[in-house]
Amino acid sequence: MESVPSVLLGATVGYLAAGVTAAGLGWQAVRSRANTTTRLFAATMAAIVVWSLAYVARLFAGTVDAALAWTVVAYFGITTAPVGFVLFACSYAGYDRYVTTDTAALLLLVPAGTLAALVSSPLFGLHYASYELVTTGGIEVLMRNAGPWFWVHTAYSYLLLLVGTALLVNVAVTYRDVHRVQAGELVVGALVPWVVNAALVFGLRPHPTLDLTPVAFAAGSVFIALAVSDVPLTDVTPVARSAVVDAMHDSVVVVDDDVVIDANDAARALLGRPLVGRSVDAVLPGPLREADAEPRLVELSAERLPPLRRVGRPEPGASTHAATRWLRVQRVHVEADVDALLVSDATELERNRQRLERQNERLEEFTAAAAHDLRNPLNVIEGYTDVARGQADEAVVEHLDRIESSAKRMHNLVEDLLSLGQRARLVEEVDELDLQSVAERAWHDVATEEAELVVRSATVYGDDARLQQLFENLFRNAVEHAGPSVTVRVDGLSDGFYVEDDGPGIPTGERESVFDYGYSTADGGAGFGLSVVRIIADAHGWSVGVSEGRAGGARFEFTGVRTQPPATDRWRSVGAADD
Repeated sequence: MESVPSVLLGATVGYLAAGVTAAGLGWQAVRSRANTTTRLFAATMAAIVVWSLAYVARLFAGTVDAALAWTVVAYFGITTAPVGFVLFACSYAGYDRYVTTDTAALLLLVPAGTLAALVSSPLFGLHYASYELVTTGGIEVLMRNAGPWFWVHTAYSYLLLLVGTALLVNVAVTYRDVHRVQAGELVVGALVPWVVNAALVFGLRPHPTLDLTPVAFAAGSVFIALAVSDVPLTDVTPVARSAVVDAMHDSVVVVDDDVVIDANDAARALLGRPLVGRSVDAVLPGPLREADAEPRLVELSAERLPPLRRVGRPEPGASTHAATRWLRVQRVHVEADVDALLVSDATELERNRQRLERQNERLEEFTAAAAHDLRNPLNVIEGYTDVARGQADEAVVEHLDRIESSAKRMHNLVEDLLSLGQRARLVEEVDELDLQSVAERAWHDVATEEAELVVRSATVYGDDARLQQLFENLFRNAVEHAGPSVTVRVDGLSDGFYVEDDGPGIPTGERESVFDYGYSTADGGAGFGLSVVRIIADAHGWSVGVSEGRAGGARFEFTGVRTQPPATDRWRSVGAADD
């Protein structure tokens, strides 16, 4: 008899431990992140709470009717726990399309039948053919003989648990690193109580009177708690995470405080080492650890990274072992102490940028040298032309005038050549500019004769000198092709600005050609003016197009421009008298 209190105490503590543990896990899951998966997890835990606490009450029932009543209460948890578990597993594994109200209602039909059969057992004996309250080993227990529906209920519950467990096993096998560990712990947590329950059903039990399934749930809950503590449970389902993150070409490293808790395939390939579960200081170079919310380019010694993987056939003599690698990094805050580091290998892009910059520098050097070499003979030609004009007769002077005109045109070509070389360089830093101010400065630097500029203030971001050059070329083009009294209008757009005139316009068939090198319809024109306009737009990353203006003239639209809404709606007119 001395062992009776200890058995009763052990059973009571075990049932209470199962209930308290399940309640804590369910509350923590919903509190940390309320979504469908966590709510289903919490519902499963709630069923275990009902099951466990009803078993505690049944230990002290005292009468057969009270014991049966508490058994009915326990069955509210016993029958719904498998339903909640399989729905939770579906949601966790990414099969959300099956997690619907209709599916839940269908799955609850058998549990509803089980409860009805249990309650009507005194009349029909479907669930329990017979039952009685007996004292065994010093504990009063409800001894039952199973009826036909009991086996239906048992088979149905095992089927649901088998499906749910199979889903989690599939996740554990298919998805690696953190999610495999997490799902594996969940699988163990699911298997422990159901293996114990199966042993009880088939008579394999350490004590002849006690149903230890809720106690087994307490043991299984320990593994579930480990899964919850390893990574926030159900934050991202493994299927969704793998489909999206692993398909990304950019590297994604998720860190929780000072530990890497997840990384996609691209990250492991880039850094060339195992990452998950390792200290951030041990696996991530300093510049990556110091990443912030603003994307930035960091330079790393190639010795700290695996060889660069090139796409396509390498150039002859090219090496994959470069002295420097460039990475574009950004830190994205997820929650609490969890951040995601987004890393992309920008080495090839940076090398191409530097190569292009060197080519631009060589182009500028070449154009400067060519311009210098061309100016000297042109100056000589012009000098001797002036000398010859003073000594020549009237017939020869006419030929000398043509020589001088050609020499001046050559001077203009040289200046345009220099402009092409200087304006092609990519714009790396932009300033906040007032469209009106830049346009008016350009207007004053162009021989506009009787022409009129109408401009409205707007804010754009660009290179001041090159934007002014763009306006100068467009204004000069308007005066040359639309006449000395042309009116030019400049105004902002939602994503750029436009320049239009009231001249004859540009024929539709020629609009694609106006930016070509050497294209010109003006006598003596070099055909470089609008080419420079396109080069300046390209250097900014803008798009430029030609259409018909409101007055029928030429309209040049620049889009893809970073802008701000205008502070005023007032227009300003600048005419020849203002020069």
